[in-house]
Amino acid sequence: MEEDASDIENGMQRAHWSWQYARHVRRYDRYCKWLKNTIGLRNHREFVIMVAGLVLISVLGMAVDIRLGVLMAKKGGGRQREILVALRLGYSIGLLYFVCPIFKIGHTK
Repeated sequence: MEEDASDIENGMQRAHWSWQYARHVRRYDRYCKWLKNTIGLRNHREFVIMVAGLVLISVLGMAVDIRLGVLMAKKGGGRQREILVALRLGYSIGLLYFVCPIFKIGHTK
């Protein structure tokens, strides 16, 4: 198998074979099990925007839920509403727990 010169940068191969496709994936980054797709040159930006958006949604959701929880504690918002806010806060924390490790994934040599 011959390597195209455009697939090699600074001595590193930048195209990899993926089991999903017949051709090599240029600038292969990772396989995303959430999307069930390979992340590479043509969809890397969208992948990063999606992950950043999920982090933003969970952080803002946690901030709103904490604020609502404090207001309800002061004014007494009712047991059912407190439970709903607590469940929503748990959802935000869970989402953040599963999304943040994607940013920690590094490339090892």
